[in-house]
Amino acid sequence: MKRLLQAGAVAVLAVLIGLLGWQLWRGNPGADFVEAVGKGERPAAPSFALPRLRGEGDVALASLNGRPSVLNFWASWCDPCAEEAPELNRLAGEWGRRGVRFVGIDAQDARPEARAFATRHGVTYPLVHDTGGTMKSYGVTGFPETFVLDSSGRAIAHFKGPLTDEESLARFEAAVREAGARQ
Repeated sequence: MKRLLQAGAVAVLAVLIGLLGWQLWRGNPGADFVEAVGKGERPAAPSFALPRLRGEGDVALASLNGRPSVLNFWASWCDPCAEEAPELNRLAGEWGRRGVRFVGIDAQDARPEARAFATRHGVTYPLVHDTGGTMKSYGVTGFPETFVLDSSGRAIAHFKGPLTDEESLARFEAAVREAGARQ
């Protein structure tokens, strides 16, 4: 019996090592996506359909096509996300009138805490909840991170950290204009 348990433990360990090796060999497509955006290659944004934090239904990337879009990855426990929230609300109001769609993607979070964060900070643009798959496919490694997509769903800019200082805001606004926002 003891040998059988040892053999089982060795088999489980071998499977775990194999899975780790497979993941390392396969690479990180999200990191490739972020790298391509950084090089100015305009890769197609990874597809998603995520449940709304408030109300019913999903928001899908495909529903954003045809208009420039901003995707902001955040979490309720993230202090820089709380610092950024008023500025994102302002940007969503200003650029929303010019045809730009904003979607906040809550990740690594519990839905009730995310809803409370949205209420506390008066977030008015659509919010969805990600269980990790979308975050990984976009190569998100921290919060907040923001992507600007053009009207065909291609990523033209990536911002790591809060959009709160003059330099990041100027770069963001230039990217949104480049994405095709109405002037």
